[in-house]
Amino acid sequence: MAAAPLTKTTLRESAVTFIDPAFMIFDLAILMDKRDKSSDIRSIVDLVKQDKIKYGVVHGGSTADYIAFMGHSDTDYRSLMSIMTEQNNLLASVDEGVRRVRRSTRSQPFVFIGEKQMMEYHASRRPCDLTTVHGSDHAGEYHLAVRKNIDAQIKEKLAEGLNKLNQTGRLTQLYDRWWTYSSQCSSQSSAASTSVAVVTAVFLSVLSIILSRGQ
Repeated sequence: MAAAPLTKTTLRESAVTFIDPAFMIFDLAILMDKRDKSSDIRSIVDLVKQDKIKYGVVHGGSTADYIAFMGHSDTDYRSLMSIMTEQNNLLASVDEGVRRVRRSTRSQPFVFIGEKQMMEYHASRRPCDLTTVHGSDHAGEYHLAVRKNIDAQIKEKLAEGLNKLNQTGRLTQLYDRWWTYSSQCSSQSSAASTSVAVVTAVFLSVLSIILSRGQ
């Protein structure tokens, strides 16, 4: 079973089976240098209405897929993807996007578009020089993934485990523990945290529920 910030997409569904329900819902956000917070950028579409700030996404990622999909019917999104492609700002990874934001300057600013929770996580890491602004109300989902044609009973038990975590509020507690309270940029900071800690905790929690039922 794969437990990661793994977005459910049609292409990925051809290779693996996703377990419903999702263990996390997310919007999109824009990661930027705190010095750019006073800019007029309040959403993704604001980026295409200016030419000072450069912007990028992970090439082939779910955010890029979403922008490309929206571009079929929305000229602003179509322009966003076209400009990022022309400027070679389709990036190899999230880490590269974060580095580009940190290396940008006031005269040559760069912002990174991605999934809200991941962008907020990086904004909460030292040296505390980054912040996020709202990107769009894109209802993306993180799911656990298993191999294709998995035993139906196992899939059912996994779904039951996720439903129980949702209903008891345990998933919210895990998010608060590993995202909100682990910030290195607040008085509530915790000593240890990783970007995949919350999904690891979800994996272990689901597994413990299954094992407790003798599965």
